[in-house]
Amino acid sequence: MVDFITYYFKVIVYTVGIPMICGIAAALLQKAIYRLAGGSFGYKAVMCTAILGTPIHELGHALMCLLFGHRIVDIKLYSVDKSSGTLGYVSHTYDSNSLYQRIGNFFIGIGPIFSGVGAITLVLFMFFPSAADTFFSSAMGAVGAGTLTDIVYAGAGLIRDMLFEDVMILLKVLGFIIIISVMLHINLSVPDIKSSASGFITYSAVVLLFSAATFIAGRAVSDSIADALGTFSAYCLVIFALIFIFLIFTILIAALIGLIKRLAGQ
Repeated sequence: MVDFITYYFKVIVYTVGIPMICGIAAALLQKAIYRLAGGSFGYKAVMCTAILGTPIHELGHALMCLLFGHRIVDIKLYSVDKSSGTLGYVSHTYDSNSLYQRIGNFFIGIGPIFSGVGAITLVLFMFFPSAADTFFSSAMGAVGAGTLTDIVYAGAGLIRDMLFEDVMILLKVLGFIIIISVMLHINLSVPDIKSSASGFITYSAVVLLFSAATFIAGRAVSDSIADALGTFSAYCLVIFALIFIFLIFTILIAALIGLIKRLAGQ
């Protein structure tokens, strides 16, 4: 029984647990950046990065709607509403009698995590191919060895390699702008979490049945599934380690800007 519970827990954590935790953590770091930057500058930073980041965020919701058969009623990839703080939205409907579509509510809610990770990965290999190859090779090896510090070192090394990558300076600057814009809007908002809550219950129940069936099929089957999902989870962890390193550097810059503003105001 203990082995089954462990296996079930792994399937849940590997498929959605780590992406959700990382998405929430990214949201907290994002708020810290805007708070440290302060006032009108913080708001302007939101607006500037949202031009690229919000469409990627909303496309994550929209793509999951299509994947799970939800009907998109209205979509705004970038539409600023100062009164509510909304930068974009996806309105959708679904058949409440459909188990598949009810599960979809969960993945639609966390869709921006997958679209953000996908966009950042694509930009890395398009703009910084050599640095990206080195990073993923070393970081995935560090995950396999279970050494978190090596992942952090690999992420720091990637930023260094990106700065010295042999590409046009304009492409390099554009790549950094896109990555920073996407990472600052990869976060899960409160509405995103609320909209996915009901779907998570259904998803957990379905995963329970799946886990039971594959566990009964034999140790070889359950181990293979756990290993495959573990690789996916490791990949997400590596990407988010990179995002967190970027966010921490951005926090330091925001804190410096906030300090300069306070000193200038005295």
